[in-house]
Amino acid sequence: MSFGRRVITLTTPVIAFAPQTALPGKVKSLVGLAVSSQIPCRYCVFADTEFAKLEGASEREIAEAVAAGSIARQYITLIEGLQVDEKAYRRDWERLTSGGGANGAKKSAAAAPAGKATARMAKAD
Repeated sequence: MSFGRRVITLTTPVIAFAPQTALPGKVKSLVGLAVSSQIPCRYCVFADTEFAKLEGASEREIAEAVAAGSIARQYITLIEGLQVDEKAYRRDWERLTSGGGANGAKKSAAAAPAGKATARMAKAD
């Protein structure tokens, strides 16, 4: 499937409410909550939280979705602010995720790629 066709397919409003999709409704609502909490959109946060609850999400799952969104935003802000070189970043991720460990990762998911960001942070200390 071409990129354009995939984007059109994935961005149709029907996917959010369709029962026959790859992701269950609870997961879609939690992903929506993670994103909307970082935009931020208080109306979206309210709606996504309520949809997630209707789909059976626990308070812990709701909190974890918001935390996951905030962690992603934090690292994106750090990487962009430090102007990390994309080629070096991709090399570091390739090194960290090739072979071994759960899901192919050699190190824990919390480990950040070294690259220039780590070097700059080390110099700051």
